[in-house]
Amino acid sequence: MKRIAVFCVAGLCMTAWASAAGATCMPVSSDIVSLGEQAARFYAQRSLDNGVEEQKKALEASGREVGKIDKRALDCKHFPNLLGADEWRCVGAAKVCTKI
Repeated sequence: MKRIAVFCVAGLCMTAWASAAGATCMPVSSDIVSLGEQAARFYAQRSLDNGVEEQKKALEASGREVGKIDKRALDCKHFPNLLGADEWRCVGAAKVCTKI
């Protein structure tokens, strides 16, 4: 009777562990410096979108299904330089997760 209980608990633990470990999230980031805030935002968003698409293709090529995609808003700040040009730095981040 004890052995059956041990096997049942072990089976439940393995099932819970497999479910928790089944979803994998891959980080994608973008870091762009460009002249003008509008241009920096455009290039950073395009770079982030391309990174997400590449990560999706890589996951699908490995036989996994893409689940949730979590994109954060771009963070743009004025980028100081010696010449006084209007440069901006935009940083973006996303996560591409697999289905469980």
